Amino acid sequence: MSAVELSPTPSSARNPVYFLDMEMSGKAIGRILIEVCANVAPRMAENFHSLIMHHRGFGYKGCSVFQIWNNESITTGDFELQNGRGGYSALEERFFMPDKTGLPAKRGAVGMRRGLQRYDNHGFVGSQFRMVINDVRTFTAIFGFIIDGIEVLDKIGSTGDAHGNPTVSISIKDCGVCGVGTFEKD
Repeated sequence: MSAVELSPTPSSARNPVYFLDMEMSGKAIGRILIEVCANVAPRMAENFHSLIMHHRGFGYKGCSVFQIWNNESITTGDFELQNGRGGYSALEERFFMPDKTGLPAKRGAVGMRRGLQRYDNHGFVGSQFRMVINDVRTFTAIFGFIIDGIEVLDKIGSTGDAHGNPTVSISIKDCGVCGVGTFEKD
């Protein structure tokens, strides 16, 4: 399995595509391409774009993968503490209510991780995001889909222990915008 069918079908508007170059124990393991559905998730798309591009001086480059549920998902994006307890949005509000997209949490989906009680109990999001390994009904705040590199996600998913902790160091070595599509606010 190298590619995941994008669902729902992208709109006629060109959605932005981003790359995450992943590394494990200091060695490159591959690139993940994510198409962000800016047409149905405008706030989450703007936040993700700003964090990918480090527009406000912080973002995803160098973030550790801090949670790996082998049959479910991996979680990253905590640029602040690298452990799932930090990370805020690049928008004016440090945390915000995610767009209601109705996009499915199927294999290859990408969604914002809802905040922990340290921040709120309202379900706000900041910078942390999940990449879904296998279909999950309970995840919301889906804003995009992996369009290439699902095998990299599978490789990362195989390194989690029974408690969801990575057994090796995994991080986003680099990230940015691909040559396909652009984000309208740029």
